[in-house]
Parts: sequence; structure tokens; C-alpha cells
Amino acid sequence: MRRKNWFFVCVTFFIIIAAFYLLKNFVFDASREFLINEEEIKETDFLKDKIAVIYFSTTADQDMFDDGKGFATFIDKKGETRTYKMGGLELGGMANHNGQLLLEDKNKLIFLGEHYKEFKLKEYQHTGERVGYLPKSAIFYTIFNSGFDDNGGYKSDIYWGDHEAIQNGVIPNYILSSGQDEEFIYIITNEVSDFEAAKLSRVSLKNGLNIEVLTEWRQSENNSLMSNIVTDESYYYYVEEVSALTTNHYSESNIVRIDKKTFKRDSFFIEKIETSSDSTAKSPFDSGKSIYLLNNKLYYVNGLGHVFSYDTKEAKVSNSFHLNFEKENPNITCDEQVAFKDDLIYFFSFDPKTEIYTLEQYNLNSGKLEATQELSGIKEIMNSLGKKYAASYDFLILDK
Repeated sequence: MRRKNWFFVCVTFFIIIAAFYLLKNFVFDASREFLINEEEIKETDFLKDKIAVIYFSTTADQDMFDDGKGFATFIDKKGETRTYKMGGLELGGMANHNGQLLLEDKNKLIFLGEHYKEFKLKEYQHTGERVGYLPKSAIFYTIFNSGFDDNGGYKSDIYWGDHEAIQNGVIPNYILSSGQDEEFIYIITNEVSDFEAAKLSRVSLKNGLNIEVLTEWRQSENNSLMSNIVTDESYYYYVEEVSALTTNHYSESNIVRIDKKTFKRDSFFIEKIETSSDSTAKSPFDSGKSIYLLNNKLYYVNGLGHVFSYDTKEAKVSNSFHLNFEKENPNITCDEQVAFKDDLIYFFSFDPKTEIYTLEQYNLNSGKLEATQELSGIKEIMNSLGKKYAASYDFLILDK
């Protein structure tokens, strides 16, 4: 082939490749119209018309080449969504208070709303643990499941502060469960060298990082903690799946109550777990937010959408109501999240048959479904991931 003809073939080839790339990224990518740009996210009134936000991320194993994806999807009153792209963080989360929202990803913390500010993390993170706000000390915080340290121990990095300044420290443990009240963070941890040694500790951030061990006990390393930790004046509460392999069923889930004065632990039966598949199906949508305390009632939501209530005065568990949800396959966890606010529970879900995302609102006292809204724009964002998959890891109803 003559040199001139070869040059013409090469130029034509590269034009075709460039045209295909442009078409793929600018024509076929239907997600573009639902994305939030960097200028928009920094606006002080950005949250004004938003009622909720959902945190999506690819899993840690999809971030092997630093190409994990994270999304904060904001919902308005019409059910329309806009999404802000971030770095991926498995089990990542958010916290909000009084017009300010904290987002985390693998590399940074982002404050948005009335004050926009970014803080770079000291080290890359791959898994989140808990994000929250402590009203009594006016502190936002975020805890990461950071992994093994240089000495063979385990560490959970913690950052705290506000849009003006951030501090950081290390909780030298693997965290099994965490929670908070208005003043303190509570964590249940175990030791790398002894998985059966459990501790309940109280973490204060008011004058720097202070960790106080409240009580210790022995438990089977096969037991799993299925909820966050909540408190009232007298007790700490959480939900645990207890192995019972010697009986005719696989295990059972119980509410655990720890007395604040004596540290005596009592358990109250919730439901039986028949098999390992049953355990997977009934595991909460988000174990970091599966229980909620309101007016002497403790509510717990399992992975099948069953809402149980525990009367803290009578120490009695009852099956309250069921969310409008059926798993197509009980072993598959799709895109479901619950959020509690006041006397309401909000349920975000995806129906794989209709490919529709929905937001529902239930009354906790009556169990009545009060509102249903289809959400637009999320499917397009998920489709833009190609071969990757993003799961929902957090869901907030925004303060107004």
C-alpha cells in the first residue's frame, strides 16, 4: 500500500474511534442530565429544595485500581433526583444537622450546605463504619474500618470537627457495632488476638479523643451484631444473632439490654433463624441503622422488611408491621434502606422486575403506609457504571 493511502486509512480509523468515544460519552450516557457539577454543589442554598439523600458506592474489591465510584443522590419533593459523583467507599455514609451535610469518600470529607469545605484524609480509606453528629458538643464525626496497623493490631481511624477544622485519631480496635446518643459515641469491639473478648466502650470527642471501657464479656465468635447501639436513661440496646447449632434451628436474633449501673446483660427473643440462607435473608438492610428508640418503644427492621417493636417498660417484643416489600430471591440483598425520623420510617427500595426505585413513608405507631413516590434518574446513574455495581449504603431524611 502506498504511504499516502496508508496515511489516509490511519486518519480515518482514528476519526472513527474519536467519534465513537464522543457518541458514547455525550450521546448515549443518559446519566449526564442527572449529575450535579462542582459549582452547583458548593452553593450555600444547595440543600434548600432537597428532602432526602442516598449514598451509593461500589464495593472495596471494585476499587483495586483506584477506580471505585461513589454517588450522593439527592431527592426533591417531586421525586426527581440529582447525583453528585465521589470516590467509592464501601459502607460509606453521611450525617446532617441544621442545614449542614457531611459526606465521606475514600480520600476526603465534604461539608456542604450553608458552608462548603473539603478536608483530605491522612490515609486512603476503603470501608466506612459510622458517620454522625453529636448535638451536645456540636461535633460531626466519621469512623472508618481502616484495617491492621504496622504492629499487627487493628485500627479504626476517626475524624471529628466541623467545616472550620478537623481533628483525627485512632480507635485501636475492630468495631463490631457502634451508635450514639446526644453526647457520646458507643462502640462494641473485640481483640484481634481474642475474638470472643467483647467490650462496650464510650467515646468522647469534646476535649480530644477519649475512650472509656464500660464493661467486658465473653461471647461466641460466631455471634453477629445486627444493629447499631441506642440508649435511654437506664440501658444500652443492640440486636445480636446468637448461634444455636445444638438445637433444631440454626440461630436466633435477640435484643440485648445492658443495665447502665450494674452492666447486667439480658436478652429478649425476636425471631428464629432456620438456616444460613435464612440468616442472609433476614440480615438488616443496614445493620448500622436497623434499630430506633422512640417513646419507650425500640423498633428493629430485618432484611425481609418485618418491623418488630420492643416495649422498654414491659420488656416485651412484638411483630408490629411489614414494609411493602418482597425479596425476589431471599439470598440477594439489592438496594433497600430505611431511615427513621420522629414517628415515621422511610423506606427506599428497588424492584428488579419493574426497575423502579421507590420511596415510601410509614407511620411507626400504626404501621400505616402514608405516602409512596417513584424516583426518577437513579436507574440512569446505575446504568452508567457499565460492568461495575454500586450498592446503597446510607439514607438520610434531611433536616428542615
